[in-house]
Amino acid sequence: MPIFKDSHGDEWDVDITGGTVRRARILLKIDIGKPRDGDDPWLVRFEQDIEFKVNLLYVVCLPQIRKRELTDEQFAERLRGKHIREASIAFYAALSDFFQNLGQMEDAAAIEVLIATLPDVYGPAASRAARNLVNTLGTRSVSWLQQQVATPSSEPSENST
Repeated sequence: MPIFKDSHGDEWDVDITGGTVRRARILLKIDIGKPRDGDDPWLVRFEQDIEFKVNLLYVVCLPQIRKRELTDEQFAERLRGKHIREASIAFYAALSDFFQNLGQMEDAAAIEVLIATLPDVYGPAASRAARNLVNTLGTRSVSWLQQQVATPSSEPSENST
């Protein structure tokens, strides 16, 4: 299970489950099972909207947050720049695992490709790891994801917890 550390040095398990899917639907009005659907896919939004990213990480970590008796604000305060980046990497790994375990290989591969299109953020290792997937999928998914990431939405974030 992927993990990340917050600014206090505490570790957070990033595990996407049916509970995560349900919480995301209720709290953020998104369907994690459909990362590329719609005019403003949440997967692209996750990369472009930091508030949304923090809110989705909150949804993923909510059982642990409750166990540690933290508020949403206290959790968010623990996420500084590098911690958000590490949490994003862990989130993508967990999301890819989630889709692989569901047998949704195209969604799992799309996540890997998205990471590969952002080498400045996630490093050259992500690009190397995704090259084989790009060769397998072809360029259609890559082109679509690059276009989505390169064209930010002009709409402000509406959903927050």
